Amino acid sequence: MRYDRAEVLSRVDLAALCEETLGPSKGRGRSATWPCPAPQHGSQTGKSPPVSIFTSNYGEQRWRCHACGAGGTAIDLIMTTQGVAFRDAIELLARRTGVDGSIDGRPLRQAHIERPKPLAPGEVRPELEQYVDACEAWLWSPRGMPMRRWLRARGFDEPIMRANRLGADPGPAQLDRAKGLPRGGAAIVLPILGARDRPVYLQARYLRPNGRRYDNPATDLVGSSPRLALARLATEPRAADVVVICEGLPDALTAAQAGYRSVGVLGAGLPDAQLSHRLLEWFPGDRLVVAFDGDDSGRMGQQRLSTLLDEAGAGNRVSHIDVPTRWGDLNGWLQASWQRFDAELDHALVRCCPEMAAVLNEPIAGVDLAATPEPAGIDIAL
Repeated sequence: MRYDRAEVLSRVDLAALCEETLGPSKGRGRSATWPCPAPQHGSQTGKSPPVSIFTSNYGEQRWRCHACGAGGTAIDLIMTTQGVAFRDAIELLARRTGVDGSIDGRPLRQAHIERPKPLAPGEVRPELEQYVDACEAWLWSPRGMPMRRWLRARGFDEPIMRANRLGADPGPAQLDRAKGLPRGGAAIVLPILGARDRPVYLQARYLRPNGRRYDNPATDLVGSSPRLALARLATEPRAADVVVICEGLPDALTAAQAGYRSVGVLGAGLPDAQLSHRLLEWFPGDRLVVAFDGDDSGRMGQQRLSTLLDEAGAGNRVSHIDVPTRWGDLNGWLQASWQRFDAELDHALVRCCPEMAAVLNEPIAGVDLAATPEPAGIDIAL
């Protein structure tokens, strides 16, 4: 039996057909989207479904995948999801819409949408490791000289950069990367390293931010944020039982370059009990020195974390450094003090942990943190 294609398509509710064959939409109305049914599309997380519906210039409802380009009418959707030829697809729709005088209400088979295998804790996709490798190589190539200068202007030397596998991302126009990796322009790449110095997460600090400064990989590449980033030392620690807890990885790298074991708290918001418990699991007997940013939110976070650690029974080994507001954070302090920074940080640690005086040969004569001037013209915001 022959069917009029236009009549069949005019009777089909394409959005309802997508719901039946592709699953529930994300969003409603004209903003509704679905996963792509095309077999060649590959793995999809479902977080940003690429298929949407529009009306053509001829008044036909059509669907289109904005990632791989697949699309067509309701007939094409049936052919793709049910695995049938054109003639069978139009006949199926005709029976479902009553074009031949009867209604066939049997449910359709849902399309198989390939989804990535869930990641185990600490597991990452190979694409993330490849990106970190490529960015690290770019930083130490001749093309990476401007970004090395940028890092050195913020006080970081080569040993700490290499120990923590820092990298340079020139932008997606010059460096290919997988979907889900930062692509907002030129950036410094700060990997969070796990066992055997393999990356388990990363942050990209855009050099010319158009909005947010920092970007992270998509969760389908790394699972979830580890929330804590342990900085690698380039030398032996100056005080083996002291850990400096910082607000962010750049400050943790700053403390590590000064010779202290350090960890950066990732992400915005106040610390919670889960974070404090993880810190105590990582550092069960160490002296914990909290050195959050010198602004109001940093001081609130510092007070909150100190309270949580005290409630967990570690209050007797927790202290804090008050970073002056005008310096902003530890890295701003390094940029402002430059060669004096290590001595000033030692002095601040002895003031909050007097027992460190013997280890660091303190007190340091002639150091007055309140009187230290900030050099003019230095950008202290990493």
